[in-house]
Amino acid sequence: METNQTQDKKFDLLKLQNNYFNASVQNVLEANKAIKAAQNWLLVLGLAEMSFLGALLLQNNEPDLCIRIILSVLLVSFVSFLIGSVKQYKHLLSSARYYENLSNRVLSNIYQNGGFIDEIPEEFKVDKNQIKSDKVTNILFFSSFVMILLSTIAIILLIFTYAI
Repeated sequence: METNQTQDKKFDLLKLQNNYFNASVQNVLEANKAIKAAQNWLLVLGLAEMSFLGALLLQNNEPDLCIRIILSVLLVSFVSFLIGSVKQYKHLLSSARYYENLSNRVLSNIYQNGGFIDEIPEEFKVDKNQIKSDKVTNILFFSSFVMILLSTIAIILLIFTYAI
């Protein structure tokens, strides 16, 4: 009976290792989803807006300044979104490697010392910086979102201007 009580007070390293391994797998899946979403977003929205602006450019011998500005803003937003997507992808893959490394260290310790310990060592704890998202990536995504939103509103206004 005392054995169960002492095991209840101890940390189960096998569960910890399993959590780290699952975090690694989840980060890889998220990285794949993020890059796929970025590619789909760029393809659909980019082609639609670029086609519209391209058609307007072909209609005029001298393109309007407004069309050139909107097109330039769209291109800058796509570049910032691509850079942000790649940075996010790299961060998530780095997280996956980090959790895989933690998982392997815990598993190695289980094989050497058994599955239960009194206190989790610092080398098995998650680094708080690993949990944070990348500030530059967030700025790139947000600025890209704002530029796309403004460009889309400008295109809507442009449609009504050309319709009149």
